[in-house]
Amino acid sequence: TYISKSNISLNAKSSPNKINIFYYDSKPEDFIAGFTLNYFYTKNKTEYNPELLFVNLENNAKLCNKKIEVTQNSYSIIYLKNNDIDFINLDCVYGILDRSVLVLNLSKNKIFIPKNFSYLNIERKTIIRNILAKGMKEENLRSIIIDDQNTNDKGTIAKIWKDLGGNVVLEASLEKKLSSQKLLSKILLLGQSEIRSRKLSREISLALEHEPRRRQDVDLFIISTNLKNSRSLKPALEYNLANYLPVYLIPEWGEQENLKENEIDLEGSFITGMSLMLNAKINPSNLGEIRKSKGFAAGYDAFELAIILNNQKEISYSGMLGLISNKTGKLELVPLVGKIKKGEIKFLYPID
Repeated sequence: TYISKSNISLNAKSSPNKINIFYYDSKPEDFIAGFTLNYFYTKNKTEYNPELLFVNLENNAKLCNKKIEVTQNSYSIIYLKNNDIDFINLDCVYGILDRSVLVLNLSKNKIFIPKNFSYLNIERKTIIRNILAKGMKEENLRSIIIDDQNTNDKGTIAKIWKDLGGNVVLEASLEKKLSSQKLLSKILLLGQSEIRSRKLSREISLALEHEPRRRQDVDLFIISTNLKNSRSLKPALEYNLANYLPVYLIPEWGEQENLKENEIDLEGSFITGMSLMLNAKINPSNLGEIRKSKGFAAGYDAFELAIILNNQKEISYSGMLGLISNKTGKLELVPLVGKIKKGEIKFLYPID
């Protein structure tokens, strides 16, 4: 089981009787859905029933003048996803909440955090570094990196890969006018193989049987695109004689599409960066039509973390975002990594 309910006491004395949720997200529906699903599940299974207060920071112009009751046994969460953090007055929010606070930052901004607050910064760079470290352990050092117009981060990935000790053979982008097959044929130098064959055929005046050979200086592919493009690139790799090279997928974070129950087109790929809770073995495991996004995962884990951090000094929690712990003195995330086998995601790590 990779996603589990934490084994904590939910008695009224130790757990917060009120949870304040301050959020800055232009589309907060997924986060709220994840948070409330965990809340109602816990409420139905136990007697724990904290009061919830949701405050939208997009409408916080008068927040400093409001009196938000922060009781002695309450816990507060600040969830930040929009990148224009300067639009809101975080200092005002910090002034209201002087203790028992978790700041969950999914934006691209670096922000000031008071020393007595818990802070979890979920950066795409962290997700990328985590899965690439696996490739490095497998001694697959020479990479081709492909992004698209949605991610536009091949340069960032290349720097991370080089910092880990890898070599970048080529960086390429999948553009709208170029098909996956044509792009891969080009970067694998299959056309050059055909040209050499034709040249030799003319020189010896004999027709030669030509079997294309891909370039031999590549150990793995790193693909950072939306799911639609990933589903076209992976089969194109197989068609262009590179089907035995490892493929590491880092889907776009703003992805509006879910992973399918049967991802045949991504077969054999390693994948990370999405909220990989499709095989969740908790109840309710059937989440119906709820979009299983990173926002949903953040909301689900935020409820759990509010209780754990309120009750325990040292934590190790396997959530929908990954393994979250504070053994080093600060909250850190080890993202989930899976491999697609027979169309289904099989989790590799972290393991409880």
